[in-house]
Amino acid sequence: MILRNEVRLQNEPTRIISNVSFEVTVQNPKSMKNFTGLTPEQFELLFEFLNNVYPFNEIVYWDAKESSRPKGTCGPESILTDREKLYITLLRLKRGYTIESLAVLLSTPQRTIEATLIRKIFTTFIQFIYKVVRDMKYVMFPTRDITRRRLPKVFKTMKNIRCMIDCTEFAVEMSRNFARQGNTYSSYKHTNTFKSLIAVTPNGSACFVSELYEGDVNDVDLEW
Repeated sequence: MILRNEVRLQNEPTRIISNVSFEVTVQNPKSMKNFTGLTPEQFELLFEFLNNVYPFNEIVYWDAKESSRPKGTCGPESILTDREKLYITLLRLKRGYTIESLAVLLSTPQRTIEATLIRKIFTTFIQFIYKVVRDMKYVMFPTRDITRRRLPKVFKTMKNIRCMIDCTEFAVEMSRNFARQGNTYSSYKHTNTFKSLIAVTPNGSACFVSELYEGDVNDVDLEW
C-alpha cells in the first residue's frame, strides 16, 4: 500500500506557480500592495463592488474583430478566474508591464497564457472600470452642507470650502504622428503625457476627475 502511494506521488507532475501570479501575491500584503497598489482586503472590496455593479460572468469581452463571447457561454477567458482578470488589469496599471511581458511572467509549464488573451482581458476590464467610475461622478461630489458638517479641524475657519483642485499628468507612449507628438509633449514633465484635473474634498476623498487632455494644455486652461 505504501509503495503504491509512493509510485502515485512520483507520477504526479509538480505544479509550478508563477511568483507574480494572483494566487501567490494575494497571500503577501506587501507584494499585493507593490504590484496592484491595493491591500488584499482593498482588492476584495473592489472586486465585490464591481461585481455587484455588473456581474463579471455577464461581461462581453472585447475582440479585435468584434465584441466576443455571447452571454452565458465560456470562451478562452475561462482559464483565468475573475479575480485573476482584475488582478492582471491592476498589475499592468500599477507596474506598467507590456502585454507580452505579462504573458511571459504569468505563464507556467502547465498553463500558457497568450498575449492575445492578456490584451483582451485588459482592454475589456479597463473599459468596464472606466464606465463604472464615470457613472459615479454624479454622486461623488458632496453637497456644501455635507462638506461643512464633515470639515477636519484644520479647515474649520474655511466654512465655504468645497474642494481643492490640482492637475496631474500621466506619461504615455509617444505617438508616431508628428503633430500628435507636439500636442502631448509636456514642458513640465519633459515627456509625452495626458493631463487630468482632480478635485479632493477637505477630508481627502477624490470627488471629481476630469477627462484626459493632451499634455501641452496649460493647467489654468483646465481649471477655468
